[in-house]
Amino acid sequence: LGQAATAMLKLLGVRAIAEPLSNWVGDLKLTGLGTGVPTQGAVQSVHVVRRPPKVQLRRDRDKAPENDAFDLVWSVDKQMLVGAAGKEARAAYTSLTRTDSVATLAQDDFAKSVLTRLGPAISFALVVDTARLSSEQATHEKATFVLAYGKEPTSADRAWLELDIPSTVLTSYASIVGALMGGAATSPTGAPKH
Repeated sequence: LGQAATAMLKLLGVRAIAEPLSNWVGDLKLTGLGTGVPTQGAVQSVHVVRRPPKVQLRRDRDKAPENDAFDLVWSVDKQMLVGAAGKEARAAYTSLTRTDSVATLAQDDFAKSVLTRLGPAISFALVVDTARLSSEQATHEKATFVLAYGKEPTSADRAWLELDIPSTVLTSYASIVGALMGGAATSPTGAPKH
């Protein structure tokens, strides 16, 4: 997987892929891609500078399009892939990999209950802890999502895919959608729209 991640990024330098992509995404210039095979668990870091595409559907004529830059930081070992992308990717990667005061999956009640229930039938699991996705953890409600794939233990040819989301998160999203739908049904004066 470590070699594959690097090889996929190197594909952006292939002219047959880079030119069509530049029409929609823009020109991508990558620096920091090593030439050797990455060692297991080593932190890989790539700096990406994107120039906007030449053809733009909506363009502010008073303001020239600006280049933007971001970083990709990741590491792969035998058990886990950890990665981050963005302008603060290095800080995000550090927060994801720090071991001080970060709860393990066994200490997360929701993830623990889902993974215990599914047990050895799991072939692959993606666990997203939203509290770790933001550097401002105190202002974000913690929520853990679990996407799991596996095969039924009684039947080797029947696979399953399951997405588990805490009911509190569903309730909060439902109330937001309800408020938006309710607000859209009335005019600013409070009278129903026809």
